[in-house]
Amino acid sequence: MPLPYREHPHRKMTRPGRNDPCYCGSGKKYKNCHQAFDEDARAAPTRSPAKEVLAAQLGAQGNALAAQGRLEEAAESYLQALKINPAKAEIHSNLGHVLESMGRMADAIESYRSAVKIKPEMPDLQSNLGLALQSQGNLKAAEACFRQAISLNPNYVAGHFNLARLLQFDRRHGEAAASCRQVIALKPDEAQAHSNLGFALEELGQCEAAVYAYQRALHLDPGLVAAQKGLCSAKRASSPSGTCP
Repeated sequence: MPLPYREHPHRKMTRPGRNDPCYCGSGKKYKNCHQAFDEDARAAPTRSPAKEVLAAQLGAQGNALAAQGRLEEAAESYLQALKINPAKAEIHSNLGHVLESMGRMADAIESYRSAVKIKPEMPDLQSNLGLALQSQGNLKAAEACFRQAISLNPNYVAGHFNLARLLQFDRRHGEAAASCRQVIALKPDEAQAHSNLGFALEELGQCEAAVYAYQRALHLDPGLVAAQKGLCSAKRASSPSGTCP
């Protein structure tokens, strides 16, 4: 665990500015490295154990309310928890989910950004932010989030899957196919990834390969409607006599 910034007992040390190099020697800017950790460490003495317990209880209460569909109450519980301890990334993220469900996308994105700022090393948080940004049409920023999630964990299936969907939406079918294959390599029984690969291959004019991908998807999930329709389309495109199943 990284150590918090402390003054040297014999030499006065000044706290670095947000954009200064971090004191730990990582080469990152302070704001992107130890700033959140240090701020949490400095705030810790002012938070009593009782308040920490209350914050955890409010977070759990928010989760329960969200599960019941009581979104406004859930959001209020999360906000109360964050007033007590604003350094809880998971509560910021859960608040983002609730706000997104309420249609408050701008507020949801800010909550996701807060979660990522606190724990930038968590792939799930990067991916959540990416999905929200993509829903608002900010594909460039969303793609950066997905790629960051993958760089943090190259075996992160959701990161590859979400990146493939974005590339497909952006009509970058060659890259989408490569990302789909990454998903399949990590999780061979992911039917939707096989179906998405079929779509990308069909768009690239590789209809016979698309047929195989759709068939594989339907073997894993016979009820997958997108694969059913895609197989019909790919068969027709690959052969004049192609028929739908």
